[in-house]
Amino acid sequence: MLARSTTVSSKAGLRFAVISATFIAFNVTFFPMHWVGLDGMPRRVADYAATYGALNMVISVASFVLGASVVIFAYNMITSWARGPIAESNPWRAMTIEWQVSSPPPVFNFDEIPQVVGGPYEYGVPGARHAVLKGGALQEAHV
Repeated sequence: MLARSTTVSSKAGLRFAVISATFIAFNVTFFPMHWVGLDGMPRRVADYAATYGALNMVISVASFVLGASVVIFAYNMITSWARGPIAESNPWRAMTIEWQVSSPPPVFNFDEIPQVVGGPYEYGVPGARHAVLKGGALQEAHV
């Protein structure tokens, strides 16, 4: 009996599998259509020459795999939205100004327009000052 695992690595593996299936199925669905089109198969016909049968079968199977991967993606998106954890304010610990706003953001991101005072390459430097916010108080990056 296989044990059920809900670790991050198994979820990451499932995400990779769905993304890979979507990418491969998309390309196997649409790229061969160029070949059969260049070979002379007419579009939008109910009956076509038997020479295109095998490639059209591959295209059809790949389109069903593509559809299944979209259904899995939609299910994951809806369940994550409905039952997933609320994201913290800055999940990536980014240092740029737009990530200093709370999540969900208020109607206006900042009470006043921030004045950028740091250089463009100081966003990873601990203790670097990036913007003047809230009446002149200097905000420091929290690493």
